[in-house]
Amino acid sequence: MIVGGMGGPDSQFVGMNVTPGERISVNTPSQAVAAQKLVKMMENDQGRRGNNGFHQEITIVQQGRPDNKTPEQNARSMRKEAERMGITN
Repeated sequence: MIVGGMGGPDSQFVGMNVTPGERISVNTPSQAVAAQKLVKMMENDQGRRGNNGFHQEITIVQQGRPDNKTPEQNARSMRKEAERMGITN
């Protein structure tokens, strides 16, 4: 899912129902492109080697959070914003 709309970082609220055990990933556009390139590299390598194995030297650089908030602080801010907007569970 790609979030639409206008605004800066963390300006759009997204609410959803999830199932226990599901994994939710939130990526910036550049992180999503990097992940797609990694999957493509793995697919290409497996095509050359067959299913016998995968060996690739990979460097992953994680960018810092622009707001320097912890995930817990971000979750708290989102809950407060949802309450302010009248959105409740």
